[in-house]
Amino acid sequence: MLAAAIIIASGSAFSLKLLLPTSDNRGVLLLPYSAGWSIAVDTLKTPKTAILGTGPDTFTQVYSRLKPSSLNLDNNIWTIRFPSSSSELLNILTTTGVLGLLFFALSYLKTIRALLKEKYLSDPETAFLMAGVLSTFLLFILVPSSLPAQVMGIILLIASAVKLKLENSHSVKDVQLNLSTKQVTSAYSETPAKDRPGLPVLPWLLTVASVVLLAVFWNIASRTYAANLAIFEASQTVKDNQIKSYNKQIEASKLDPTDPYLKINLSQTYLAVTKSLLTTGQEGKTVTDEDKQKALEFANQALNEAKAAADLTPNDVVVWENLAGISRTLAGYGIEGSVDWTLATYTRAISLDPTNPTLRVQLGTFYFQMEDAEMAVRVLSQAIELKPNWNIPYYNLGLVYKSVKNYPRALAYMEEAKKYTQTDSDEMKQLDEVIGELKALVPKETAPTPTETK
Repeated sequence: MLAAAIIIASGSAFSLKLLLPTSDNRGVLLLPYSAGWSIAVDTLKTPKTAILGTGPDTFTQVYSRLKPSSLNLDNNIWTIRFPSSSSELLNILTTTGVLGLLFFALSYLKTIRALLKEKYLSDPETAFLMAGVLSTFLLFILVPSSLPAQVMGIILLIASAVKLKLENSHSVKDVQLNLSTKQVTSAYSETPAKDRPGLPVLPWLLTVASVVLLAVFWNIASRTYAANLAIFEASQTVKDNQIKSYNKQIEASKLDPTDPYLKINLSQTYLAVTKSLLTTGQEGKTVTDEDKQKALEFANQALNEAKAAADLTPNDVVVWENLAGISRTLAGYGIEGSVDWTLATYTRAISLDPTNPTLRVQLGTFYFQMEDAEMAVRVLSQAIELKPNWNIPYYNLGLVYKSVKNYPRALAYMEEAKKYTQTDSDEMKQLDEVIGELKALVPKETAPTPTETK
């Protein structure tokens, strides 16, 4: 038992060591436990999500919607959209609810209890299984798991059940289902064959259902694989053969029409073509009416692909960020309707990620470009409230006040931006130049602090 415990403990310690920071490695960045617990508790406030959870593989969306704003103060993790919670148990509670957590926990706890109750720990095999099940369960409590860890946990549970059965443990019971049309008496069965009628229909139903499910699975799997292969080829040929890369992206999107990220990639390609057609000043290029017409067609295709991605996963903030970014770019070229689309999509994105300061900086900057200084000030101020240790919203807000000739406030926000800018960066040089200009404009005035101007 001691040797088994040492082996399992060593493996667990090695796994944990990979997560910890060292002198030359920051380690794996995990969601703080306080944030993971806060998100899980928020899902318990609604009866449906409390019982059944938010759904498998939805933690990233839940994280965007419920993450605490305090995470924005940590410059190491504030831009990360975590795919799982702080630990596997919190992840299960969030995505599958109380029922999923109970099923998962009882699977391990009952197995551990059975191994302890039957007192088989003197057997080396049972001791090894006990150490494996216990350490795996503890690992799930401490950190988020990977697919190999989950598979290993299932294998250990199955092996433990088989071992207990071989030892004639009362904790393991047989459940028999006769799938044969013949009446065969099993050595384990307590029911005489004559009392157990055959089920001639059930085997055929199971066979047909299995064939149909396998056919559907392999059809989906093959199309997904082919789409991924096409995207890989597109990425390999994007520099040397852009037309082939473009066609491969279209092929991938058609092969797997349910993948929103393939449509996002294609929408960005359409946007790049649009920008190329409308860009002037390169080798004496002028934009012709034909270029404008083609650009409009590609712009509509970019919007259509982005909208299709949003239709597939309407609760994923990434698809709305993509749609907002495309609309904002097209608005800069004067494409009709793009301004309204930009405002609508940013509003939707912010509703799905309410504590994200980047979205508000982008929206506030867009208002500034549209010469709506009042809304720009309002939205950029919200970004500062969400992340007060970020220089960008202070700088942009300073530019807004400078544009309306409120130089004292502009100077105050530029000085505040300087506090959060690296001293040897190009941004600092740019800030110093702007601050110098503003000081020349307000030589006899004392600039108020940003807190005084709100």
